[in-house]
Amino acid sequence: MALRGRRRQDHLRALAGGVSGTRGNISSEISASDAARWAEPLSVMIEVVRDRTSGAWTVPAWLSQARANVTATSRLPRKDGTAWGEDPVRTAFTVTAMQVAAALEHAEGLLLQLVTRPAATLAIDTLARGALEAAAQAWWLMDPAIGGRARAARLYVVRRRSAQHLEDTAKRMGVTVTAGMGTQVKDVDLYYRDVLGLSEDLGKKGGWKGSEGQEMFDSTGIIASFMRDTGQVPAAGPYAFCSGASHGELWRLAFGYAPATAPDGTKLIVPRAPRDFVRTAVCICIDAVIQPAARAMFLLGRNAGLADLRRLQPALTHAMRP
Repeated sequence: MALRGRRRQDHLRALAGGVSGTRGNISSEISASDAARWAEPLSVMIEVVRDRTSGAWTVPAWLSQARANVTATSRLPRKDGTAWGEDPVRTAFTVTAMQVAAALEHAEGLLLQLVTRPAATLAIDTLARGALEAAAQAWWLMDPAIGGRARAARLYVVRRRSAQHLEDTAKRMGVTVTAGMGTQVKDVDLYYRDVLGLSEDLGKKGGWKGSEGQEMFDSTGIIASFMRDTGQVPAAGPYAFCSGASHGELWRLAFGYAPATAPDGTKLIVPRAPRDFVRTAVCICIDAVIQPAARAMFLLGRNAGLADLRRLQPALTHAMRP
């Protein structure tokens, strides 16, 4: 649904206006004006980032840091003596585009939830967590402080971790991994270790740990790093809260309800939407989309897109104030 300008604003206000503070037996701390005020900047941010990340936006611009990474690593020798070529590092930019697109999808899902059912927060939490998962990996891959070889090693880590998860999932399902399902661990190792010549890092017990100092990461660790880098303190605290909904943890399910009394005096337990936590979830999604996209554009030399995202940030900060 692509709505622009006044029409988009009217549509969002109309949707939000249909959600009152108390709707039937649903008790919400979120007013219609809250929903509209938060939905508008989230919607604008989604449109701008989607527009700027369409097409061949991950092709490095001339004289960009990403271009320098690609040029330097393209000359590195493979194990057979031939040159690496451009693919090992350029693929990291493609993977980043996939992660930014995933964060965008989660943010758009949260937007739809916000303007239609803001009193139901479990799905909002889960969508915010999903956006963070994708954003943290993109942020890690696009670190401007590392060179091209280290970036390729990080991509090795990301792809091998993904391949291991695929194989573990297939084993539990009792199916065989095929080419159409994704890359297997042996194929990832064959390319990065046996063809390109990247070294493996092994743990004390011999298990695979990482490559060339770029270590395997868990979700909590990499997300904490992303949130700390982007100024969210305590880092990963909101992620831990959102994970409660994703895991169906009893404390989080119970936190989504509150006691109420019906007109006839009947005692009820009704859904509640804590205002601060919903606002936090929206802020999480905004950061999860705009921060890795901006870092990638900086690295890729996409200056016009980066300028657009930077122009958005003051308005987003103002709109999401407590």
